[in-house]
Amino acid sequence: MNRVFFWILTLSLLGTASPAIGMTAFEKDVRSALLDVLEKRAVYPNETVLAVRTLRPSDPALFRRAKVLTSLVLPPGESGKGTVTAQLRVSTGKAGTSESMLWVMARIDAKVPTLVTSRAITRGTLLSEEDMEFKLLPMGRSTLAKAQVIGSVATRELKSGERLTKSVVRAPNIVHRGDVVQAVLQRESFSLQTKVEIMGRGAVGDTVHAKLLQTGKVVRARIDSPEVIRLLL
Repeated sequence: MNRVFFWILTLSLLGTASPAIGMTAFEKDVRSALLDVLEKRAVYPNETVLAVRTLRPSDPALFRRAKVLTSLVLPPGESGKGTVTAQLRVSTGKAGTSESMLWVMARIDAKVPTLVTSRAITRGTLLSEEDMEFKLLPMGRSTLAKAQVIGSVATRELKSGERLTKSVVRAPNIVHRGDVVQAVLQRESFSLQTKVEIMGRGAVGDTVHAKLLQTGKVVRARIDSPEVIRLLL
């Protein structure tokens, strides 16, 4: 089952803040029904906290008179994100009155548990679990999982509470200028191994320049591990 949690903000009709006690039972029913529909559509990630910020009815007078919500549906093509349009069928509750139809536009706020820094981080810091925490933040740029960040390095100074995304962390350097490591040249018909001196620094998967100790020739190589690089010839 989708574990989407719901948090209904008590903001007034037409988007002007009002006390929660001013919200009618009918408006509460509309908000609850809207969130139920969004849950069933599963348009948000698990553990998302949803908030109905505003409701704007097409007929405010009918909305105020309405007592019973018969149905609430999203029209075809409605994404269920951001500003959402829904069709309501309502009754004023008076004897002999038929159901009426109106539309509402609802502003939906969505927050998700987001990995952020738990303190200010200087550039080049090797990040540990103590450097990060989860906070509920509006959905936005994709953030990393904790396992992806632990052991990575900050690419710039980070403020406390800043999102941890791919752009602010990188894999740590595992080879450095002057390191002497084993280099491998792999071909279909043969494999060659030799010693090289690293001319720069890099992480796993990076390409660096390396000097062949036997000839002094400088070549490009891809880093596989701290002990082995792959020659790109």
